[in-house]
Amino acid sequence: MMQPENELLEAVWEKAERKEENLKLAGELSRMPRQEGLDSFLWEMFCGTGIRHLYAHMTDILLLSFILMVLFFYIGLKMVGIGAVTASGAVFAAAPVLYAAIFYLSLVKEKQQQTCEQHMSCEYTSFYPMAARMFFNSLMGLGFDLGYACILAIRFQADVPRLLAMAFASLMIFSLLLVLGIVRGKKIAWGSAVSSVWIIGNLLLMGLVASWYRTLLEQVPVVLLEAAGVAAAFIYIRHLLLLCGQRQ
Repeated sequence: MMQPENELLEAVWEKAERKEENLKLAGELSRMPRQEGLDSFLWEMFCGTGIRHLYAHMTDILLLSFILMVLFFYIGLKMVGIGAVTASGAVFAAAPVLYAAIFYLSLVKEKQQQTCEQHMSCEYTSFYPMAARMFFNSLMGLGFDLGYACILAIRFQADVPRLLAMAFASLMIFSLLLVLGIVRGKKIAWGSAVSSVWIIGNLLLMGLVASWYRTLLEQVPVVLLEAAGVAAAFIYIRHLLLLCGQRQ
């Protein structure tokens, strides 16, 4: 058998295996009791579906996302070191990077492999796997963002509470824009477009009006940042439940 034929056959088997796992995930979700509420949502994710199923065949996406995150964090450290941006600006701009990379790259991959529709085909709820991934993405992003904030605060003797509040608020606002775009716009593309505005807008402001943007970030009260982050997180979770088809 010729090499091209071997590669074609391997690709067919890989796609068939992925389809089988997606259908298995859909079947497991469809057998779950239709309980509502945040507690049942969390219980089903951690003890029912599990991270292994939600991130099946996504090793390459996760690896590339972490590489992009490390690269972005490294650039931020260098820019703060030469005084191009403040530690607050670096944290605020970098906070959504990991979440955004995982979401956007996985969406592109599923569209190319035509598996997005399979993930959304379970009877339990059309968007449950996506909502569960979004929740885990935000948790992973939050953990790395808080660690990055602490590194910047220690290295450049910055205000630790401010940087932590910056990281939390920026990530939660991005997460909220993403889920609002999906729920209100009725399309995943709307969520991607709306949330992208947050990242691109921060980078543009940092580059075009650096001095004004730096002053603005330093003058926002920490309490206001914390309140914005908590409010965004609350609305974000509520809309994740809506995305799962739960009544609010």
